[in-house]
Amino acid sequence: MELKTETLKDKILTDFAVWQQSLNGMSGLPFNAKRKAAMEQFEKIGFPNLKTEEWRHTNVAPVLAHSFKQIFAPTKTQVTKEVVASFIPDGLKANVLVFVNGFFAGELSSVISDTKKILITTLAEARTTHAELVNTYFAKHLNAESNSFILLNEAFTQDGVVLEIPENTTLNEPVYILNITETTSDNILTHPHNLIIAGKHSTVTVIENFHTIGDKLSFTNNITEIFIDELARVDYYKIQDQQEKEINIGTTQVAQQANSLFYAFTITTGASFTKNNLNSQLLGERAEAHFYGLYISANKQLIDNHTLIDHAVANCYSNEFYKGIIGNASHSVFNGRIIVRKDAQKTNAFQSNRNILLSDEATIFTKPQLEIFADDVKCTHGATIGQLDDEALFYLRARGLGEETAKSLLLKAFASDILEKIKITPLRHKLEEQITGRISFKN
Repeated sequence: MELKTETLKDKILTDFAVWQQSLNGMSGLPFNAKRKAAMEQFEKIGFPNLKTEEWRHTNVAPVLAHSFKQIFAPTKTQVTKEVVASFIPDGLKANVLVFVNGFFAGELSSVISDTKKILITTLAEARTTHAELVNTYFAKHLNAESNSFILLNEAFTQDGVVLEIPENTTLNEPVYILNITETTSDNILTHPHNLIIAGKHSTVTVIENFHTIGDKLSFTNNITEIFIDELARVDYYKIQDQQEKEINIGTTQVAQQANSLFYAFTITTGASFTKNNLNSQLLGERAEAHFYGLYISANKQLIDNHTLIDHAVANCYSNEFYKGIIGNASHSVFNGRIIVRKDAQKTNAFQSNRNILLSDEATIFTKPQLEIFADDVKCTHGATIGQLDDEALFYLRARGLGEETAKSLLLKAFASDILEKIKITPLRHKLEEQITGRISFKN
């Protein structure tokens, strides 16, 4: 059944009202007060359209034309350990936390780190066992007032990962968050929400991945909040290799204190509609943020990357490098925004976006954006849009390679600038395999 855009809002409001009536005593908890406030604001603003600044080049109306079912309690699933294993890179030793249709699946998960040293639990459990922690950090820095999908996540989210790394602790094994949506009988909408808290002088690696099993549509509206204390380091990977019928809208919000390090890798090769929002606030001096992105689209896919690095204080450094391969009749958007506040003297900020178009029908809108309010800074940005190098292609063809093989080699070389920065060898190899499959298409 298809719904008009304006009626989807009504359905969501009805879903929320019915769900609230079923909460009984839990409806009065502080966490639920945040839910109600978020839904009240969503009711006021509704969904965005092409007149909304953040959505000027991304038409969300086709997404909102569908009807989606929201699930409010864990249900039986056909997802097996074998299915989960197929999504994990071979040879990767990690804490694997699996969520099916938005709920933690303990029987499919495995924690191998010493949990005496860290807190690794679910949002559903932490809301009661660590209520003060959740109430302190949940939605702390999210700019939700004008963002419909953040508001919906705050209103409906039930589960996700809560990870707290204490001071002076290094978590050697990555935390691998696997979100699986099972759409065997219905179009499913889920709202995962993760809280990652890295204490002073701690180190942690987090990997998020998204997959769908079934023939119907899936819509994942996800949020990950990351808090990095002084001298701490967080490496964060967001991997999207979903089927082309899937929809993924997500926000990663980061707050960094003095001398902290944040490395983000956003790799997008799947889903019919993807919008990634990656934001970091540099709140302490000598903090560093490094954003790396690779997006590969084909057919009629849409991939939208919006990034924001907010230099709020002096003596901070940021580096952003995104690459795109856009083929067939697909459409991509890159909007990289860097703000240098008045007091953020001695800022160093660098940004680059490079794109290859593989067909006359492929489109890319790229907007590197600098907003500088300080006078003693070093900032550069740039964007390029081009095609495969004819001379390099001729060179490879002259040595006996077929046209498609030659093109694939050139595209692999183009993507390697991003992939070679991934230090987790099993993950890098898995991504190389995925990307090899994606760049073999013909245009």
